[in-house]
Amino acid sequence: MAALLRLTTPATVVVPGHGAPVGPNFVKGQHEELAALDWLIRDGHRDGAPVASVAAKAPFGPDAARAAVRRGYAELSGRAE
Repeated sequence: MAALLRLTTPATVVVPGHGAPVGPNFVKGQHEELAALDWLIRDGHRDGAPVASVAAKAPFGPDAARAAVRRGYAELSGRAE
């Protein structure tokens, strides 16, 4: 997302994998939410927090985040999921 943002201008139209075309502000928002989720996962893993409690704090909501938290924990533990 950061690399994509560096390629955008205020006039850029981004065509995502699904949904309507979006502008750079949407991409910036997605980047911020993914970065927040990344840190939630890292902090949760470090603290030994349950997947469900970390997913409940995610900007995308718990249902959407649960798989990301599980995968993040697996990667941080050196396991492939």
